[in-house]
Amino acid sequence: GWIILVSSHDDTVLHLDYKGKESKELEAFCLNNSETLLQGKRAEEREYSNFRLIKEIVSSTVCSSQIIVHGKITNLSENLVYSACPKCRKRVLVAAINQITCDSCKVSYLEAMYIYAFKIEVNDGSDKISVKGFGEIGEALFGITAKELQKECKDLSVCRTHPKVLSAFQEAFTFGIKMKKEESGQLTFSLDRVYDGKIARYN
Repeated sequence: GWIILVSSHDDTVLHLDYKGKESKELEAFCLNNSETLLQGKRAEEREYSNFRLIKEIVSSTVCSSQIIVHGKITNLSENLVYSACPKCRKRVLVAAINQITCDSCKVSYLEAMYIYAFKIEVNDGSDKISVKGFGEIGEALFGITAKELQKECKDLSVCRTHPKVLSAFQEAFTFGIKMKKEESGQLTFSLDRVYDGKIARYN
């Protein structure tokens, strides 16, 4: 059988033709974490050959540049957002009067910009990996901009308890993830895309 992703925006159907030995495990996990396939929708199809189980990724000696993983967030770093210089985007401290001075640019600003920078643990039922997220990928994942999150939380240390952030633990996501092999041989992962859609079976 096929497992497909159906976009809730344009009803694009993406074939996920997975033929590995763990295909039944993958299929069962996807079906248990998805809604029923929308009926009567016509869409353009294209195949994704880089859909993987995490179990295979962590045990593989081959580093793919990009993979697709479907799973749940099971852990999240304490810090999600940092205050940054509007020019160079480096981390800055915000004074009580909201004025900031960037040590790199040697310029003062009345307001900082806020940027997502976090780590999540992704579990697909076969294994788990730690994945870094940065910038707009956080907005796609949590449904709120970093600036809005900071404004509502005030204290950046409590952002992970915001209702929209907590709601991300309640659903499964399909992630586009970039892989990199460090000089030490360790694999590192970073979020490249969060697919907005549903996983369902296609017969």
